[in-house]
Amino acid sequence: MRVEKREPRLVLSRTLSLSKRGEVAEKREGWWSNACDMSFLRHLTMWARSLRPAWLLVLFGLLGGGLQAQGLRVHLTHLQGLAHSEGGAWYRGGTELALTYGHARQAWEYRAGLRARTVLWGSQSGLTLGVHRPLGDRVGVGLTLEQGLALFRPRPLFVWGLEAGAEYRFWQGEKRAAGLSLGLRYTQAPAYGRYSQIRSLLEVPLGIWWAW
Repeated sequence: MRVEKREPRLVLSRTLSLSKRGEVAEKREGWWSNACDMSFLRHLTMWARSLRPAWLLVLFGLLGGGLQAQGLRVHLTHLQGLAHSEGGAWYRGGTELALTYGHARQAWEYRAGLRARTVLWGSQSGLTLGVHRPLGDRVGVGLTLEQGLALFRPRPLFVWGLEAGAEYRFWQGEKRAAGLSLGLRYTQAPAYGRYSQIRSLLEVPLGIWWAW
């Protein structure tokens, strides 16, 4: 009879200990996932705050005078690599899809947009700010600054880039247009040097765009 009384207590104590271990494990897993999420949100917030001066400059330029035109355009771009931080190299840099919103004021067009692309270190996305100057009815040149994130886990890495390019419009409709673009782009992910010797890229973007 004594053995029968002890067995339920023993089983109950084992059950309680196992349940406590499960609760501790769940708490640890929940803490780790929350920490990763908070880390991602913290880096995303810092990245957004770093863009505020650039956005203020663009808004000041857009609202500082009468706006003559505005529009959207979609870019599909192939990037051909010329060099990286290890030296000259011929490589496929990746494919990029971009959406750009532009305001034309007098002889300049101010642009802001979103980019997403594949790249040697995986994939990245970012915001772009730029200016464009037409040189005639069909040709124009511009300069674009990019700030973005290389999409790593648990922490994305900061990426920035600078591009000088030219555009040629081969078709013009009443409210739509299409053309080609060619440029030279420098991209750098400073923190990626902890994982690889390649942390900067020099590429030639060749693209086609559709505007409306």
